Amino acid sequence: MNYAELVTAIESGDKGICTISDPDDGICPVCRGSGWEYISDQPRTVKPCSFCKGNHARKVSDALIRADIPEGRSLSDFDWTLYNVDLTREKLIVDRFVEHFPDFEEKGLGLFLTSKTRGSGKTFLASAIGGELISRYETSIRFVSASNLIDISKQKRDDGGDPLDDLISCRVLILDDLGQQRTGRDWLTDILFRIIDKRYQAKKTVIVTSNVALAELDFDDRVVDRLHAMTVTVKIPEVCVRAREANTRKRAILEELGIA
Repeated sequence: MNYAELVTAIESGDKGICTISDPDDGICPVCRGSGWEYISDQPRTVKPCSFCKGNHARKVSDALIRADIPEGRSLSDFDWTLYNVDLTREKLIVDRFVEHFPDFEEKGLGLFLTSKTRGSGKTFLASAIGGELISRYETSIRFVSASNLIDISKQKRDDGGDPLDDLISCRVLILDDLGQQRTGRDWLTDILFRIIDKRYQAKKTVIVTSNVALAELDFDDRVVDRLHAMTVTVKIPEVCVRAREANTRKRAILEELGIA
């Protein structure tokens, strides 16, 4: 099958004749990895490749690496039933946030995931949401722990720019484990305000996880007030699912070994 026949087959919807892995080099046989497919030379016109969807898979993979989110992670990985309580409202908020992300983004609204219990699944849920947004919208995301903000602010960039620029300018910032950090608290507050205030002014989305309720955050009121305006709170039950899953796994292993 030559190139023209392949394009005709793809445009007709018959993709069963070949797969993305057909070429020996593993590159899309239509766009050759560019993500674009020529339609006409006069005038020269292109469209996102109809075979690999504009190199979507590679863009998603690259975005996940940049965001430091495990590849393939999505909301389907998060089990709401582990808590044994009714979380209909919380699940609805998260699902609607992902499904209607452009609307939330236009309004500058993100999420504040909170639970006092360590290991309750806040970080996992945040990364699952991030993975879903990247997969669906090819969103630029930065996932960063609040405890690393001071170190990041001290880094020197080759271009001499502000090391916090990426956290300020990315489409979605996931700020993990924002609690009552004491070490370098004043400095951290200043850094937080710089990031949050600029994102607030630009209506850029933030997703925050915290073991402290939003109103109880021990930071400058300006930071708390902006986060309150920028996020919808999702309360995660006070259940350590990490410990529960570990116990279940150990119990299964013991049962396999014939130990009651």
